Order: sequence, then structure tokens, then C-alpha cells
Amino acid sequence: MYIKDIILKDIIEITKDYIDYFNRFEKSEWDESKVERKFQQLVERFDYVGLGIYVDDKIIGFCVGALSQFDDGLIALLNEIYIIKEKQSKGYGSKLLNSFEEKMFSLGAFRIQLESANDGIHNKFYNEMHDYIDDKNNILKSKNLTG
Repeated sequence: MYIKDIILKDIIEITKDYIDYFNRFEKSEWDESKVERKFQQLVERFDYVGLGIYVDDKIIGFCVGALSQFDDGLIALLNEIYIIKEKQSKGYGSKLLNSFEEKMFSLGAFRIQLESANDGIHNKFYNEMHDYIDDKNNILKSKNLTG
């Protein structure tokens, strides 16, 4: 298992798994053109940061976001984290998120923020396992980054 910086062509490799997961388990209606557009939107940002997690030289998940400048410093925005279904609940998501947090901190971010579904699975992963907190005005989760 290893984690490395990724670009659009790396994420495109996981398109079929992404479609299968969300259409089967979340009753979504993704197709290749929608997913490729979404992936392109995720990576074509100023101050983009993306990490892929690999097992046996095959990408099994990714974590993407960007830095956003505020008057008091840089905030890391986590736009998406995804692990293929057969590798979920094995610690890969946690390793990927921890690496993303470390990378963003090394780039100067003092906080990370994300939007998440407000359900038990997401709350357990972010809030209980990774110490994120729910902001008061929406389901935005944030965490101060420390060294």
C-alpha cells in the first residue's frame, strides 16, 4: 500500500468502481460522462491537492481538495474522499485522510473543512474516528490542523 499525489488521469482509472458503488449502494444515477466531468471539476482548481491510495499498483481510492485563502490564513477544503467498496472498512480511508491532513498542513493550512452527509457512517468516520466537529450553521465539519 502506498499513497501518492495524483492528477486527473489517475482518478479516471477508478471511474467504473465509482459508478458501480454510487449507483448500487446509494441509488445514484452516475454514468461515465457525469463522473468524468465531476472528476475534472475536482482537479482543475487553483491550489488543487489530490492523493491516491494504491494496493498492488492499482488505485483503490482518492482524496481531493484545494487550499482556500482567508484573511487569517489558508484553509484546506476536502472536496471528496472515496475508497472502492471491497476495500472499505479496512483502514484505507483513515490512512488517506491522515495523509491528506498532513499534506495540507505542510502546505500551510491551519484548518480543514468539508461537507458531509449527516448520517451515522459519516459521523462515525469524521467525528468519532478523526475528531471533526459539526459547525452550528450547517453540516460543515472542520478541524484545526496541528503538527
